Amino acid sequence: MRNEWRRNYVNLSMLSAKHFRIYHTLSHHLYPNSVLDLEVSLLEPWLPWLPRPEKNVLERYVSWLISPIVYTLMFPSEFARRVISHGPDLNDLSALLVPAAMGLVSPASLYLWPVMILTASFVYSLTSINAGHHHPEVVHDGDAARKDRDWGLAQVDCVIDRGDLIGVSVSTDGAISSSGSWWHFVLVLCNFGHHTLHHLMPTVDHFRLRQMYPILEQTLADFGIRYRVDGAIPLVSSQFQQLARNEPNPLPPEEREKKMM
Repeated sequence: MRNEWRRNYVNLSMLSAKHFRIYHTLSHHLYPNSVLDLEVSLLEPWLPWLPRPEKNVLERYVSWLISPIVYTLMFPSEFARRVISHGPDLNDLSALLVPAAMGLVSPASLYLWPVMILTASFVYSLTSINAGHHHPEVVHDGDAARKDRDWGLAQVDCVIDRGDLIGVSVSTDGAISSSGSWWHFVLVLCNFGHHTLHHLMPTVDHFRLRQMYPILEQTLADFGIRYRVDGAIPLVSSQFQQLARNEPNPLPPEEREKKMM
């Protein structure tokens, strides 16, 4: 993959742009919501989203209480894991550029650096974890999958978009309408918006994704499936319901869609 210098901004947060390629691009985008999705497995046992019958009460419900702690410690714990496992490299050391600059210019303000990191960790984790992948109606590893193992269908089955954030609504006949307002575009950029289209066309700039909805609508109609949207707040609630879910869904997505029609 081609290198882009702006990817190094990620290193300032204590995450790693190099590792992001692995756990997001090569793992999450190819195998979303599966045991091969590192964005799921790396957060176990703290946030066990996969519906396993052996999940006990502590795993199912204490995870609700510790979620804010997990969100807040995501950045520093990932940094510590890399350094302990492999030793620091230049990417890891670049995370110290910000506190070094703060210490040189205004040492008294250095205490703000951990506040910035922990706040950024909480906001990033809260946003990304509730981006629409974890919902009782979304397919997770263990649920019955479609008989048609088409990769694109699997991507659609693994996400629900947040219609209120991205300015997208779906009519009863399946027609998709999308707002072109600048405010919705800002929300898209800050909240991993147009997530279904992002998974289908991950290399397309988010500024262009809104133009793809007519194509998405036609493609979904050709396959006889519906585009799913929900509100941002209900999806946060649904993410906690998914943490508590310990029974795999026995019906494949196409059977569930028939029942809802």
